[in-house]
Amino acid sequence: MQVLKISEIKKELQERSASELVGICLTMAKYAADNKELLTYLLLEASDEASYLQSCRSEIESMFSEINNSNSYYLKKGLRKVLKTLSKRIRYSGNKETELELYFFFLDKSLPLLRTREHQVVYNLLAGVIKKADKALTSLHEDLQFDYTKQRNQLMERYSKAAPHIVW
Repeated sequence: MQVLKISEIKKELQERSASELVGICLTMAKYAADNKELLTYLLLEASDEASYLQSCRSEIESMFSEINNSNSYYLKKGLRKVLKTLSKRIRYSGNKETELELYFFFLDKSLPLLRTREHQVVYNLLAGVIKKADKALTSLHEDLQFDYTKQRNQLMERYSKAAPHIVW
């Protein structure tokens, strides 16, 4: 089957009636949990970004409580699982401020899991999150950039104290 381009899909959807569109959305929701989650966000949570951000934070916090940090392998696997969920939630929102808030929350929750011994893979994973946050930071308005840069610098200061042998 050939996949249509977005412009072609948009054209086809505009030609459908409201009841047909409802049927198409429900069919999409049946086949993938991601589609169902996205529809839930669009229908219920997109209008109140603050409550969406809070629900994401509580979900991430509960995921952090389940991470087994007995060794670096399990720690890495747990952090990747949380990061995968985090990326999905950020993609649903599409709001750069929400993206930064969630990245900073993830980094803040990751900090207590670091130990003094080397976890190079974990550090690389966290460095990738820092790069993503920096990229999102540059796309914000100057006033917001200033506020979030202060928050980022405080977080990086805490990270440099936790792992002084790593250059963030």
